[in-house]
Amino acid sequence: MYPRKIDLPFPPRESFFLWGPRQTGKSTLLRYRYPDAIWIDLLKADEFRRYTQHPERLREELLALPHCPFVVIDEIQKVPALLDEVHWLIENHQMHFALCGSSARKVKRGHANLLGGRAIRFELQGLVSEELGEHFDLQRLLNHGYIPSHYDKPNPTRHIRAYISDYLKEEIAAEGLVRNLPAFAHFLDAMALTDGEIVNYTNIASDCGVASNTVKEYFQILQDTMLGSLLSTYKKRPKRKISQTPKFYLNDIGIVNCLAKRKGLEPGTELYGKALENWVFHELTCHSLYSEAFYELSYWRL
Repeated sequence: MYPRKIDLPFPPRESFFLWGPRQTGKSTLLRYRYPDAIWIDLLKADEFRRYTQHPERLREELLALPHCPFVVIDEIQKVPALLDEVHWLIENHQMHFALCGSSARKVKRGHANLLGGRAIRFELQGLVSEELGEHFDLQRLLNHGYIPSHYDKPNPTRHIRAYISDYLKEEIAAEGLVRNLPAFAHFLDAMALTDGEIVNYTNIASDCGVASNTVKEYFQILQDTMLGSLLSTYKKRPKRKISQTPKFYLNDIGIVNCLAKRKGLEPGTELYGKALENWVFHELTCHSLYSEAFYELSYWRL
């Protein structure tokens, strides 16, 4: 396990959300930081069914324990109704929770209880250079991506393809986020070709055979499921006419390479330069989050 730079509460004295893309190591990190926590894994079919049918069982089971526990709920977005029980337990019994997930979309769109400021928010991204230390290899990073298990694989292509398939099946189809899954899959391919470029909704919509508004919704889904981020334009030069359209970056260059069918990126090539830009954006984003400076990133172009 690589040492992660994110500064989670330790020992647990407060409740928090931990969001992040799939397979970035959220569960591994929480198990390492909080080995004595009560663990509820909503990826397990039996636990998912039990708490979906009767969310109040969480309160009943935790109150039956002889001590006040620290509780980790993994994949909390799968059963948003549990957040009402969590809220009550925090308020009335001073319990602390780590609420972990890869998508806040279902929670937000369902108007679920976000605990009214009683739980702080953290985001865990893919690996950064400081976490890799002596294992840092830029060319490997730009070809394999930032997800820990992919970075370590000699040839991660099949694993990245499986990652994308699981994302479509478990995040998109299972949660009913889009009506037309083939169109969304086509959108991913088209969007990857323009990673790091100014977003042209019309062109992408034409490539995918859907409306521009649908493409904008697809981009929002990528943000809500932690798979990508918009980079807005720099707006503090009012005397100059500048581009107002954002850029978009997928949060892992390995996924970009796989979707765009890029292999063996070498220094000095145009595609290597585009991948390097994605990595720089990734490093700056993570530094802003992990340092808790939360500075805004933007690009400037005449």
